[in-house]
Amino acid sequence: MIAPNAFDNSAGAITLGATVTSSEPIEAPGNGDVYTNPDFTEPTVSIVNGDIILQLRAGRAGNGPGRTYTVTIAATDEFGNSATAVDLFRVQHDQG
Repeated sequence: MIAPNAFDNSAGAITLGATVTSSEPIEAPGNGDVYTNPDFTEPTVSIVNGDIILQLRAGRAGNGPGRTYTVTIAATDEFGNSATAVDLFRVQHDQG
């Protein structure tokens, strides 16, 4: 869950949205041959409190540096003005 903090100077309504990308393909070699398609759920915005809800798989390619998910959050006001923020989530190669 991501709790974005967005507001409009004119106190108008704001629409939130989010997209997710992964630095590794779904069927990356060495990821344990356990393929999950997709590697993440599509983000949804909670109507109650505006939280962005999604799930990310903790798998990564065994022969790579680790998987990085990029979540881009967009806030748009009623006049079409928008701002974005980017969060990175890393699945480390080693647990140590």
